[in-house]
Amino acid sequence: MSKNELEKIFTNALTGSYKEKVLNLEKTLISMADGVNIIGDGKNVVYSDTCPIKHSFVEGIYVREMKMKQGLLLVGCIHKHSHVWFLLDGKIAIATENGMKEYEGPVYIITGPGIKRAGLVIEDCTFVNIHANPSNTQDLKKLEDSLIAFSYEEYEEYTKNKNKMKETLTKNI
Repeated sequence: MSKNELEKIFTNALTGSYKEKVLNLEKTLISMADGVNIIGDGKNVVYSDTCPIKHSFVEGIYVREMKMKQGLLLVGCIHKHSHVWFLLDGKIAIATENGMKEYEGPVYIITGPGIKRAGLVIEDCTFVNIHANPSNTQDLKKLEDSLIAFSYEEYEEYTKNKNKMKETLTKNI
């Protein structure tokens, strides 16, 4: 699949808002998952030889490095917080609310919370996410729980609870 083919899917084949398009793409891929060529269930982070991940930790920071092979089509999780990602080398096309954007490493992007992305690896690449890790945990399950949501409903629940906590803290000050 080429960047143009992914772009056609997003603009022509999938209808609705960006959010609906990325969810429909994810649903289609999950329905085709065979555990070899297409993996994932949309409910768990995928750890695979297809996309090896290296985890590194320093005081207050979690670094997640992924090696991705050309031709890999992926749909990411929804990040709960703003963070920085780096494309160290290679090339990737990422679907955004404003259409397809192509990135060639080295480049870094600051991204906001609540966004689910789909991407196509055009050339083998090294992709790195940098996340705050105030508890300094190295437990990947705890990190996943604090950093990502698997659905927009889960993300909305998280933001609702976060806003309630802020309101409570503000009232008590």
